[in-house]
Amino acid sequence: MCGIAGAIGQIDGEILEAVRRMSAAQFHRGPDSDGFWRSDPTDNGVGVVLAHRRLAIIDLTEDGHQPMADPATGNVIDFNGEIYNFQELRRELQQDGASFRSRSDTEVVLKAYARWGVDGLRRLRVSRLHCAAHKRDRTGTAQQRRGHEPVGTDGLCGGTPWAGPPRQREPAA
Repeated sequence: MCGIAGAIGQIDGEILEAVRRMSAAQFHRGPDSDGFWRSDPTDNGVGVVLAHRRLAIIDLTEDGHQPMADPATGNVIDFNGEIYNFQELRRELQQDGASFRSRSDTEVVLKAYARWGVDGLRRLRVSRLHCAAHKRDRTGTAQQRRGHEPVGTDGLCGGTPWAGPPRQREPAA
């Protein structure tokens, strides 16, 4: 599976460097490519930084590169997991008028969130899910580790850098 890292909150040079180090520590989880994305800070200074180490499995093209942005909504996702019903959801979204530029399950998560909000995440049948999403001034994360159960979301992360799996996290200062 891929490796993800990021932070949500007050983003400074120290936080950026911590996220870069956590991503580098996960090279073994994603040797196919890496990505880095940083939001513009909101009026209150809150920002998001996402890093990704990609292990290309479903979509082997650059179209599956992450973090992935949806230009129509402003949503950005950094995703690691396996979605069992992504093809079914993709067809449903296409019937509702969604268009896709990749064949990845990541883009299905992004479009499902755009179409159905958090309920879209709950519709995913997953073996594991770790993702972070950003939409202009709203941020959030979702985690689910038990197969085929609904996804829970935790809202804001509070500025602490995070990474998956837990052994890739920065030590407490």
